[in-house]
Amino acid sequence: MSPAPLPNELPRQSLARTRFDPFVGVVPARQPLPVAPPVVASPPVVAPAPQPTAPALNYRYLGRLVDPTGKASVYLAKGAKEISVEVGTQLDEGYVVEAIGADAIRLHYPPLDTRALITIPPGKE
Repeated sequence: MSPAPLPNELPRQSLARTRFDPFVGVVPARQPLPVAPPVVASPPVVAPAPQPTAPALNYRYLGRLVDPTGKASVYLAKGAKEISVEVGTQLDEGYVVEAIGADAIRLHYPPLDTRALITIPPGKE
């Protein structure tokens, strides 16, 4: 028997694409990642801002001096520093001397519209 003649063209066969890479090896199938429920962030807790306060009043009554003309000068002390004050004098911290009485010196802190007193001890007049 003689061999069958060869066809001029071989039938085309479609080959399915393979997912195997001989250089990588066998890769296990991926499992889908579990989907977590969406996290809803709660709004941050913001503490209310502290109320502004007037600076500490570090002055104390030192004394009063009356000159020969009858003008009285009042003295305050802050640590070792002595200052003469009268109505309208502005102190370092922003306080303004509002009134000078027989028993107290009234100070005003304009930024917060607050007042403070420096008491004059009895018998110091």
